Amino acid sequence: LMDSCQHSREGIYWVDSSGTVPIGYAFGSSGISLFLLYLSQAIEDEQVFEAGRAALNHDLGYAMHNGGEFLGFPALAPEDDELGGVVARCYWDYGSAGILTPLVR
Repeated sequence: LMDSCQHSREGIYWVDSSGTVPIGYAFGSSGISLFLLYLSQAIEDEQVFEAGRAALNHDLGYAMHNGGEFLGFPALAPEDDELGGVVARCYWDYGSAGILTPLVR
């Protein structure tokens, strides 16, 4: 799992088979982060814990705001030229509900 991750300024992430970077619980780094965070507790491994935090930080880095108001998270990490057309999602698989689940846990 760790051999296939990519690194960015936000954290670590995984690219899907179509070459995009999903954001969220079911397809993005958030679900993997929860697995790694629980695994780190089970095996008491600080490196696994740090990887879990880095995976969650990646998805959290894409939080969308309008002024000071939180809007949500996109389904995919946007390219620089797509930033104006990104839609916030609220769902469990893609979006805020799935990203905030590991954050709460």
